[in-house]
Amino acid sequence: MPANKDVLVVEDDADIRLNLSQVLQMEGYVVHLAVDGVDALAVLSKLPKDHLPCCILLDLQMPRMTGNEFYNVLQSQYGDTWAKIPVVVATARGSLTDLPDIPKSVQRIRKPIELDELFRVLEELSG
Repeated sequence: MPANKDVLVVEDDADIRLNLSQVLQMEGYVVHLAVDGVDALAVLSKLPKDHLPCCILLDLQMPRMTGNEFYNVLQSQYGDTWAKIPVVVATARGSLTDLPDIPKSVQRIRKPIELDELFRVLEELSG
C-alpha cells in the first residue's frame, strides 16, 4: 500500500463517484471527491501543499470543465505543485491510446473500472 493513501476522484456520475469512494475507503484510502474539473481545482486548493493526493483518478467527459481541460490547466498553471500529482484517466471512450490532449505517458484505465486494475495502477504510481 502507498504511504500517502489520498486519492482525488474527479467524476460527474454520482453513482460511479459514490461506488469508487466506498471501494477505495474499504481499502484504506482517503478519498477526496470532485464532480468536474472546476470542482477538482477547488478541492486541491483546500488541501495542504505537503499532503497532496498520491493520484488523481480523472473522468474525461464532464460538464463545465472536461477532464482534458482540467489536465491542461493542471499542467500549464500549476506545474510547481499540482502538476506533479500522477493522473489516471478513466474513460469509456473508444481506444485508450487515442485520447487527444492527454500525453501517452499518462496512465489510462477503461470504464467500467476493473478494481484489480485500479488497485494495481494505484500501487504502481505510489511505489
